[in-house]
Amino acid sequence: MISSFIRDFIIAVAFLIVGVIASPVFQDWWDENIGITPVRLSNLLQDNNIHEFNNLRKQFHEKVEFDGIDLSSRDLRGANLDSIILRNVNLSKTNLESAVLDNSQISGDLSNITLRYASLLDAILTGVTLNDADLTGSELQDADLTNANMYGADLTNASMWDADLTDADMYDAELRGANLEDANLDGAILANANLTGAMVLDADLRGTVLHYADLRDANFWDADLTDAELARADLRDAIFWDAVLTDADLDSADLTNADFYGADLTDAGLRRANLTNAGLQNTDLTEANLMWANLTNADLTVAILSESIFNCDSLKTANLNVNSTQFHVVEDMDIGSIVEVSDCDDGS
Repeated sequence: MISSFIRDFIIAVAFLIVGVIASPVFQDWWDENIGITPVRLSNLLQDNNIHEFNNLRKQFHEKVEFDGIDLSSRDLRGANLDSIILRNVNLSKTNLESAVLDNSQISGDLSNITLRYASLLDAILTGVTLNDADLTGSELQDADLTNANMYGADLTNASMWDADLTDADMYDAELRGANLEDANLDGAILANANLTGAMVLDADLRGTVLHYADLRDANFWDADLTDAELARADLRDAIFWDAVLTDADLDSADLTNADFYGADLTDAGLRRANLTNAGLQNTDLTEANLMWANLTNADLTVAILSESIFNCDSLKTANLNVNSTQFHVVEDMDIGSIVEVSDCDDGS
């Protein structure tokens, strides 16, 4: 009878244990504290426990997706967020310095985030808010930042080779020494931005807004700046070898010592531009508007000036060895008409 009682007791306990294990409460506890689950990983991030999070990520090989979690103001330096999906997350003021976010997908508020030296290779950041973010030295090669808001962001020495920045808003952003080679900046806003010494070779800057931008020593070799807006930009010592600047607006820009060898400036606006000591050899200036431009010591060797437009002020500064019938010397321009002058005061 005793053995029967013990047997029944053991069976009852076994059923009790099975019941507990199968209960939702136990399952939640397991997910949060024992199992390697997205819930536990999320909790570790929210608790700033990066050491344990990174250790568990090595063992968890499934796709990790977090939706709507608040990670604002957390210290997540060095976190391994490779291939993670963060939807509608709050990462404002979060420190992700040196974190790995390669192949990640992120949407939400990343304003004032710290991503210094973080790796975001092939990351998808479409439409994210990165206003005033610190991305100094970050790796953003092949990243998708289409329509991203990056007002005032610091991208000093960031590598954005082949990144997609179509229609991104980077007004007043800091991009000193940044690598934007082969990047797509079609329609992006970079007004008042600092791109001193930036590498922008072969980049797509069609329609890019660069008013008042600091582009000193920037390299635009083979870049496409068709319809780009560069009025009043500082382009001293910039390189534009073989670049396309068709219909670009360079009115009142400072192009002192800039090198446009082989560039296409067809229909470009260069009114009141400072081209002192500029290299314009083999440059195509067909129908370009150079009224009031300063061409002192500019090298126009073999430049194409067909139908280009000067006024007496700009012509007096130019050292031209071409037939004056190639270009127009005008007094004024009205919409749809050109008022030409036959001679300038000093006989030019």
